[in-house]
Amino acid sequence: MDKESDQWRMECEARYVLQLHGLQRRRDYLALVERRRGAAARGELELVVKREWDKMNGTKGRR
Repeated sequence: MDKESDQWRMECEARYVLQLHGLQRRRDYLALVERRRGAAARGELELVVKREWDKMNGTKGRR
């Protein structure tokens, strides 16, 4: 994957969100993204965060 691509940036940002300690800090970060970039950007980031979480935990979307 090209490290200059938007996909790479989103995956890196998603991993950053996941390493934040505490659910409230993650929620605060996502709220900040929404304020600065809009609801669509927050929604897109949330999807990538969930995908990265699933990859890390081997769940592949199973809930």
